[in-house]
Amino acid sequence: MQSLMTTLISLVYRRRDVMTNPQIRFPEFIDDWKLYSLKDVLERVAKPVDVNPNILYKQIGIRSHGKGLFYKEKVTGRELGNKRVFWIEPDCFVVNIVFAWERAVAKTTDNEMGMIASHRFPMYKPITNKANLDYLVEYFISIYGHKILILASPGGAGRNKTLGQEEFFKSKIRLPSYDEQTKISKFLSLINAKINVQKKIVTDLEGQKKGLIQKIFSQEVSFKDGLGKRFPRWRKLHIGDILKIMHGRDYKGESTEKGLYPVLGTGGVITYVDSYNCDWACVLIGRKGSIDKPQFMNSPFWSVDTLFFSKPKEKQNPLFQYYLFQNINWKKYDESTGVPSLSASTIENIKVNVPCLEEQNKIAAFLHSYDQKIKVERAVLEDWQQIKKGLLQQMLI
Repeated sequence: MQSLMTTLISLVYRRRDVMTNPQIRFPEFIDDWKLYSLKDVLERVAKPVDVNPNILYKQIGIRSHGKGLFYKEKVTGRELGNKRVFWIEPDCFVVNIVFAWERAVAKTTDNEMGMIASHRFPMYKPITNKANLDYLVEYFISIYGHKILILASPGGAGRNKTLGQEEFFKSKIRLPSYDEQTKISKFLSLINAKINVQKKIVTDLEGQKKGLIQKIFSQEVSFKDGLGKRFPRWRKLHIGDILKIMHGRDYKGESTEKGLYPVLGTGGVITYVDSYNCDWACVLIGRKGSIDKPQFMNSPFWSVDTLFFSKPKEKQNPLFQYYLFQNINWKKYDESTGVPSLSASTIENIKVNVPCLEEQNKIAAFLHSYDQKIKVERAVLEDWQQIKKGLLQQMLI
């Protein structure tokens, strides 16, 4: 990774006046970047759909944080009702005006031809030789473009914070020549390609692990002892036979002066405090909210009241229990019609198949090795994402 980045950076390094030019440039470009209004480099494109109530239409959506387009299920024109919709034009910059402040921006391609977009997704065609579409998408994902989107989206949070299209069109942007924009966007596409490859590596490993967990706990995959013999049959037990569910408590009265121990909620670490309410290795599961995301801890922590922790019983491996919990469909046991919730008694009454301790140890060690592989590949992905973030800050203004 480092050698590739050294090669890439060597192609672009040139420091300039940061007021009119970025910190890093390709050496063949020396002209100062020029200030434009967006209306000077983009033109609005809008082709209304004459909705037929008997025809099926496929709509696009735009994910926040620059994560691109997605496609919605087809609906009939009758289901669209009076909704104003427009035909997708390829090769346009498109923004969700409701979540522009969350960088809900993307580009359209030939793949979206024949699809439609809500009036909340205005499309803008780059003016020839003025703006490069891929460059613009990268720009509005960056901190510089994000600032423009925020300033053009006045109001409170959520749906009241809507992009003002006139304000957006009047926004100022400093751009290099079209050729330099093109070279920057091609360079960034190399980084994007590396990020996408790394994402697939992580996703594939996570999928493999999920499949292995299913096969192990359905006993399609079995382990043998040190002599090559099969382990004893698994026993059908209740979860309460292998662990005791423990209730968390509010941490707000605890000291945070030193902050040695993590406070855990259903979403992970909340803060750090000076005391703990559990100092043994165990599996944790949400009591309310995210009830289907087991966690594992093997160092002291504080669990809040929305997160159950557990006390393993004798001759039980807590790491094995963590993987066992990953194989349970927790939503099946949801006891609420509102916010998802579980009770300790419900959890302890769930029936599970459990092997002997020696096989638990083997299973836990095997799956933990997979988790370690995933952790390493996630770290590589994070490195590439941070590299891109740094490049966007230094190659754009």
